[in-house]
Amino acid sequence: SLDNRVGAAVLIKSLEYLQNLKFEGQLTLSFNKGEEVGLVGAQGSAQHLKPDFAIVVDVTFGEKLPENVEPIKLGEGPVIGIGTTVTRSVFEELTKTAKNNNIKYQIETFARGSGTEADVVQISSTGVKTGVVSVPILNMHSPNEVVDVKDVEESAKLLSLFALNTSLNWKGRRKS
Repeated sequence: SLDNRVGAAVLIKSLEYLQNLKFEGQLTLSFNKGEEVGLVGAQGSAQHLKPDFAIVVDVTFGEKLPENVEPIKLGEGPVIGIGTTVTRSVFEELTKTAKNNNIKYQIETFARGSGTEADVVQISSTGVKTGVVSVPILNMHSPNEVVDVKDVEESAKLLSLFALNTSLNWKGRRKS
């Protein structure tokens, strides 16, 4: 049941952080349904909202993986996705924000789709600059999912600082 209540907790916590920052941008949060059954909520939200940027917040497998795959670990910070459904400039801004603010992070590479709502958000309307931030959990899709609260906190910090930086650095710019 942590997938994707953890994502909702990250978004709510990021709003708490933004209350203490001088955020001047416009921020819309969308809590979607239907991710596991066709991404229907995200598709409708993206079409309706037409955002300049979208950061999809989800969970990812924090499991022991085969030897040739770098494992995603609990307690090592948010997981920033890179791949075909992630806009490179958004990925770079997320990693830069993490580095500049001493937020530990991990990188997850998507060979094809991300398996998240980013897969439909990026291609909605005329295209959306999209990023993915995930929280690692153990035992995903089981009754005994486990999360490290530090990863939730750090993910929320990353999102709030990204929103602040984006509103300051990209103010007035529209997507091209």
